[in-house]
Amino acid sequence: MSVQEKTFKPNAIIFREGDDSDDVFVVVSGRVELSKNTPSGSVVLATLGAGDMFGEMGIIEPGPRSATARTVEPCRLQVIPRAEFMASVSKDPALAMRIMGTLVDRLRDADAMIGRKPTRQERRGLLPGLLGRLFGRSQRKALPAPEGATGIVAPPFVVLLAQIEGDTDGRAQALVKTALEAGPGLFVHRGEALLRAGDVPDGTVMGALASRVRHLLAETEADLAIWGAVEGGDSLALHFGSLCLHDDEPGSFSPATILRLPLPFEGNLAELIRTCALAAVEPANDARRALQRALIGPAAQSIEALAKRPPVQLTIDQQRGLLTCHGHVAALHGSLDGGPDFLERAATSYRAALKRLSRHPAPMEESLLHRALASALGAMAERKGDEASAREAVAEWRLAVETLPRALFPVDWGVAQNRLGLALYRLDLRTGETELLREAFAAFQAALQALPRGESRWADCMHNLAIALQVYGDQKKNADVLQRAVEAARAALDCRNREATPLAWAAASNTLGSGLFLLDKHGGPTPNLDEAARHLTAAAEVYRGAGAANLAAVAVKNLQRVERQAKTRRERKVATPDWAGGEGGGPPGDDD
Repeated sequence: MSVQEKTFKPNAIIFREGDDSDDVFVVVSGRVELSKNTPSGSVVLATLGAGDMFGEMGIIEPGPRSATARTVEPCRLQVIPRAEFMASVSKDPALAMRIMGTLVDRLRDADAMIGRKPTRQERRGLLPGLLGRLFGRSQRKALPAPEGATGIVAPPFVVLLAQIEGDTDGRAQALVKTALEAGPGLFVHRGEALLRAGDVPDGTVMGALASRVRHLLAETEADLAIWGAVEGGDSLALHFGSLCLHDDEPGSFSPATILRLPLPFEGNLAELIRTCALAAVEPANDARRALQRALIGPAAQSIEALAKRPPVQLTIDQQRGLLTCHGHVAALHGSLDGGPDFLERAATSYRAALKRLSRHPAPMEESLLHRALASALGAMAERKGDEASAREAVAEWRLAVETLPRALFPVDWGVAQNRLGLALYRLDLRTGETELLREAFAAFQAALQALPRGESRWADCMHNLAIALQVYGDQKKNADVLQRAVEAARAALDCRNREATPLAWAAASNTLGSGLFLLDKHGGPTPNLDEAARHLTAAAEVYRGAGAANLAAVAVKNLQRVERQAKTRRERKVATPDWAGGEGGGPPGDDD
């Protein structure tokens, strides 16, 4: 790129609002102020320092300058002609992504300063529009695929990087932004402040934080929020939150999980932040899931050395956060397609993080570590058919319950009880140890008492209880137990919506259909096969519509069992004999 360098005195006008847009500028040294005329007077939009670019909007969107640029102090600026700038951008997608992030931030800040709120339609169209201008019409729908991700057509994940508490000069936020943009797949723009980092002393604050994050992500249409605080002037604490904000699956990030890093940071520690962001996203569709799967493998490999030997200059708290987050990344990679090896690496990191807990750890952090380890072990047991891992998972779920005060964290305590019940049920399927199933029932009942009735977590627990009761009732051929299983499945189905949560609704329909079949099989008080067939047919239909072929096959198999049983029952019916109801009142016999 052909670049000239110019010097400017203090208070010099570089260009005025309304001038022609011919060049792009980069600040080498000094500070530049951008301002805009409004009905109420001139408004300062931004003050830029070394490394910042300005003047690019008039190049990307041809037109006059939209603001005035003035030096605050002596400045040296790089001056890049329009043709040179556009040629460079078209060849460098990473540069284009950084420019888009800057433009979105600046437009949002400008709207806020002049008292105008952009419409939802404007926000929705901003990113595709910039993509089109930077890459051309043929590439508006997708960025170039990352290495190893041939054929993936998906836009990058949008990260809302909130203001960092205590970051008075903005350097910490700039470091995080640079780290996130160092590779493909993430589009970053800055947002408003969230709750304090680490400010999660009880379940009430956790709920408020989750609600706040969901609202911001829905409002900005971002995929992930990152926020945090500078602690002691030389340490950064970061949190990650997605739209779902749950920690039920291997590798899921909780808002209470804290990644602590020294300030400043670079190299592998910067890569760790980007990798955590990729892992913390919960993709909204198959194309996004494919993009995450393609990106997370190389990213996970890039931070392996950190987990094997955490840098000695890190504090114990920083090492614990690093190991926890590495565990989440490895667990997600293992559950997607990395295999049991990565699940084992996740378990190793979680165990190492547990060893670095203080003598009197925060109960939420300790419980979350046990839960994360239990989830990884459970996934490992499913992959390998490993009874030892399944037993260790049960032990970790018990510890997750024991270390969390129910009075302070009722919902999290209930969720842990539900997962303990599920782990016990699965272990019983492997071993046939009936006492495990009895303990599972007790765990499910405890969870139902703690979770808000009728909400999704409560429905999940009721659904799990229905499945366990079905297994037990079928084993014991006990119609009373199976009746309870049917009632639990109905309660779960009543709390789920076919349009809003189709897969969860289909799962409850499938469970209710199979429960009705078993109840009929073992002598239920009324025929249940017609209703069973209706629920199983509906479940298979929803699964097919969602592209869940394996789950649809399970529902169809259950439906075939119902149809066979109905056919057998019809064939066993005895035709009414001619003499029935006749005056003789008895079976036919000899005349004499």
